[in-house]
Amino acid sequence: MTPRKATNLKQIFDIEGKLLYEGRASSIKALVEQCAKAGKSLKRANLKHLDLMHLNLSRADLSGACLDGAKLRGSKLEHTIFTGASMRGVAASGVDAVSAVFADVDFSPYEVQRAYDDGRINADGSPQTRTVRLTADFVGAQMTCARFDGAKVHEVDFKQAAMSSSSYVGAHIRKSSFKDTYLHNADWADAKIVGNAFDGANMTPRMNVDARHLPDRTRNATIVGNSYQRTEFGSCNRGFVRDAFAVGKIRLATLGLVTSGLFVATSAIPFDLEGTMNATLGKTATFILAASALTWIKTPVEDWFKDKAIDVVAGTSVKLRSAISEMWKRGKSIGSLAVALMSRGHADHVEMILKRRHGGFFERFSAAAKGEYDVVVCDRQHLAEALARISEMMNGRIGHKHSVILVRMGDEAFDIPRALVVNGDGGLEALWDENTDGVIVHKAWDEAKIPIGERGHVEAGRFLAPFNSHISVVSKFMTAILAEHGLADFKVRHETHLVRQGLDGSIVVTKQKDGRLDNLGAPTVITPDNKPLYFRNSVAYDAQGQRIRREEPQPAGIPVGPR
Repeated sequence: MTPRKATNLKQIFDIEGKLLYEGRASSIKALVEQCAKAGKSLKRANLKHLDLMHLNLSRADLSGACLDGAKLRGSKLEHTIFTGASMRGVAASGVDAVSAVFADVDFSPYEVQRAYDDGRINADGSPQTRTVRLTADFVGAQMTCARFDGAKVHEVDFKQAAMSSSSYVGAHIRKSSFKDTYLHNADWADAKIVGNAFDGANMTPRMNVDARHLPDRTRNATIVGNSYQRTEFGSCNRGFVRDAFAVGKIRLATLGLVTSGLFVATSAIPFDLEGTMNATLGKTATFILAASALTWIKTPVEDWFKDKAIDVVAGTSVKLRSAISEMWKRGKSIGSLAVALMSRGHADHVEMILKRRHGGFFERFSAAAKGEYDVVVCDRQHLAEALARISEMMNGRIGHKHSVILVRMGDEAFDIPRALVVNGDGGLEALWDENTDGVIVHKAWDEAKIPIGERGHVEAGRFLAPFNSHISVVSKFMTAILAEHGLADFKVRHETHLVRQGLDGSIVVTKQKDGRLDNLGAPTVITPDNKPLYFRNSVAYDAQGQRIRREEPQPAGIPVGPR
């Protein structure tokens, strides 16, 4: 007698169709929760379109999984890892995703075919289908300390979510809604943030320290064309403040010019103004001529035309200001390169790096102009930036795609690198001063920090082991640049903490998991004049470890969005 297969046997497959798990459960949904509770990995699992609502998936590993079109409403996702997953069109309103990791996740819109609700059928009797476009939503979600580093956040709805201390390093955020969202201490470094709604959002910092020493949460970010009605920015979101000022000026100027009326031939302006002009004049000329044309409008026009005019100018302005932002960053790179090349000893190391990648002299400067690399000279003015770059690399939080060359300016030392190169893919290179044979020693590690250096160029005793040799090298470089500026007592645990650059150039240490000011056994903040400040969990202490009781300072002149 052939045994009958159990009807409640359910299976979970990976994205390649291979069986991951099989077990008895009332549904695949129940089996997913069983696996999560048992600590079984759900990496690369295919959970597309599944109903996973109100499940407890806390601390589960869903790295690389496919959750396109899945329903996660009301689920518990605390500390859950979604790194590299596809979550297009996911429905996740009301989730509890505190400290969840969404690094490199794709949240793009998702198109599916669905049958009509009224039961329409084709001639052959099959149901008629229509294309439905799904966008991800996290409305009302609890996402404090969540990480979206490197994520593709397109048209996602985060309305009324709690997202304080969340991180968006290197993320691409476009046409998403953060209306009435709590974004205290959120980190936007190196992100591209275009055309989103931050109306009613609260970004004010929550740190018991002078506002001047707070880290710039928008460092190297491109932020243009967003809306900011009733937004509260605080003192460490410069990129958003600049964007709000530009957006407000464009709208006020455009409305004023349109309604004041200075141009008779209103009908002469095509409704596809941008497309028409771009075809013949280019984008920069389009912006200039579009703005100029509006100054000539003389007669009253319909409201819908006003809106169209605003959209044209604002839309083109976004592109122009994005280009200007990139040009500014690249100009800074060329300036830093020039400083690094002023000293012959330092120039040799920088030139060696660039020759290996870009060839001749003009090719090297061209690469800098294109934003393919940046140079940071580790003098006192740029010390916080250099330490922040090292910290990003050590913690796998690199949000840029280009290489950053860090050059030490101190005396020669055989065992201390002269330069470090932090690559956009997470790789690392180190160069030492010339050895007794007149050779500049070079060593490299890939993104997994496995050595890929040149054979015979580095003595075996200089490195500890294949998987931790970079730690020793980076530590020596960091110790040297600190000592060169009288800060030999400063230290930080890269495993748990991050080094940030303050608004005034201060060195600032924060905890990775919640962004609080903290550094055990060493200063938490070092001001530009080398004054140390001590904090534990954002509570101020003196150098002897006694708590300093004071009221939380209120940053002066907190800017808000237009009302």
